[in-house]
Amino acid sequence: MPRIRRRKMQHGKLSLSDEEIRDKILHALKNRAYQSRTVKGIARESKVSEETIRNALINNKRLAVDVKILPFKSNTGEVLIMDKGRFVKEASFKTKFIDYFASNRVGVKDV
Repeated sequence: MPRIRRRKMQHGKLSLSDEEIRDKILHALKNRAYQSRTVKGIARESKVSEETIRNALINNKRLAVDVKILPFKSNTGEVLIMDKGRFVKEASFKTKFIDYFASNRVGVKDV
């Protein structure tokens, strides 16, 4: 079993590895209580900072394969994120239609 490397932060505290952050984000996105999540919601559930969530969504290539950034925002103007597998299985026809034809697409950089 490969060892998980942790990065050392200031004051001797250890930070989470990229894989641990990825797992926490995916766990939050698979929570059946929510269809899609905001960065704030993912951060609250996973107990990871919003900045860490944003950085992972932008920089983690494996995570990019597993998440779907929806082409519209929440009522409060926040970017909505969904597990890609759940999007395929559970998203409404309307949501998939909007996603397919969206020209002003919300991207990872907008997170």
